[in-house]
Amino acid sequence: GPAANRTLKQIDLGHNGMFPVSIVRLSQGLRLSMGLRTVLLDGNPIGAGPSGSDAFDSLFGALSEMQSLANLSLANTGLNEWFMKSESTALLAELHNLKALDLSHNGLTNTSLVVLQMSMALVDRWALKSLNLGSNQFSERAEGSSLLAEQLTNIAGMCSDLHSLSLSHNDIGMHGLRPLMTTLAAACPRLQQLHL
Repeated sequence: GPAANRTLKQIDLGHNGMFPVSIVRLSQGLRLSMGLRTVLLDGNPIGAGPSGSDAFDSLFGALSEMQSLANLSLANTGLNEWFMKSESTALLAELHNLKALDLSHNGLTNTSLVVLQMSMALVDRWALKSLNLGSNQFSERAEGSSLLAEQLTNIAGMCSDLHSLSLSHNDIGMHGLRPLMTTLAAACPRLQQLHL
């Protein structure tokens, strides 16, 4: 078969109009680039159409094999429907060595937070230092302000090295903000940047 590439450290394919079929092919190539530390795929319509879910399965399967992967951006890629699949929980958990994860602009809902929380609970420790969940559809109206704050805090609290958390442009509301600030302070002692 083709030779593996051990020198490539970063691949930026953001905003390239990559539909599901392209992502399946890319995933095959990623398996030959095990030295990658950064993968940027933001702004590609990966989740478009009926084959979007299979494309994410293929992508996350490849990413989970990359022990050196530290930075992953899947902003604005149509992740929300894939999050609802039962297989997503275990595949997400394989990314626990990431240092930075961008899932912004994906229409993720409060239910998506439950899936993310379940994924994080499957491993003892997440290495994340930066987590971007901005511009999604988290809402205090859907679950109640205290429950939303609890979900967000549980996720952040599983990342003991978390320095930066972005929740901007979500409907957290003033009622959600107070319990969130209170619980985050205790759960994330190293948090330096909080974007609301």
